[in-house]
Amino acid sequence: MIVLIYGQPSSGKTTLAKALNEEFSNYFICLDGDVWRDITENKDYSKNGRLLNLKAAFDMAIYLEKLGHNVILSFVTPYESARRYLRNKSELVEIY
Repeated sequence: MIVLIYGQPSSGKTTLAKALNEEFSNYFICLDGDVWRDITENKDYSKNGRLLNLKAAFDMAIYLEKLGHNVILSFVTPYESARRYLRNKSELVEIY
């Protein structure tokens, strides 16, 4: 299962992801948008840069799901096409 928590910057996505993971006794692997950008060093905030960043993170989450892990993603995710990509490839729960 993949849980996508998305919304505006500074709206509490990371806080909610951490709280959910704690509530479920660290049942999830958490991938956070800010940490992901730091790891990948992707500072391209253009539409294309954002889509490439999301696709890479989503592909990682899909890979982890296929290995049997449950994943929480906390990303801004402003584009419906990115959310649809993830919906089409995984068992997805969306929280806005």
